[in-house]
Amino acid sequence: AQVDSKFIIVKTECEKLLAVDQHAADERVALEKLEHALFCADSHDGLEVRMTKRKLLGHDILKQSAVYPPNRVALSTSQVQTLRHNFILLQKWKFSFEKEPRTDDRSIVITGLPSICGRVAGLDDFFEILAELNHFRGGEIRPAFVKRILASQAF
Repeated sequence: AQVDSKFIIVKTECEKLLAVDQHAADERVALEKLEHALFCADSHDGLEVRMTKRKLLGHDILKQSAVYPPNRVALSTSQVQTLRHNFILLQKWKFSFEKEPRTDDRSIVITGLPSICGRVAGLDDFFEILAELNHFRGGEIRPAFVKRILASQAF
């Protein structure tokens, strides 16, 4: 049964009644579709993700956005080591940077940041992923900033 066009009432096998918030359930399904399209190896650029109010193609979920003007940042020794060790992974997540010419080995120039569903990550997100990668020991990483952006887009 449906109540007030907002809730679905379900009776379980244990004779319990559950009220399911339709809007929350729809958002959860949309989030899972976005996560699958972005994180799963079997997804592809032509994959279409349908949500309640819009649809996205796989290649529109994660793009790179140029930083203009490029942003010079100083890194700690630990951050430099993390960056070097995870260079390919950072590129996969659409971060791009160059070594700052004529400076110490701890300065880089950020030239590109990821754009997830049209929302561009910030420098704070770059430092956050460096911190995550510092503790990363292999396997699949799902950056916190990506999960936050996807959750905000699942409507």
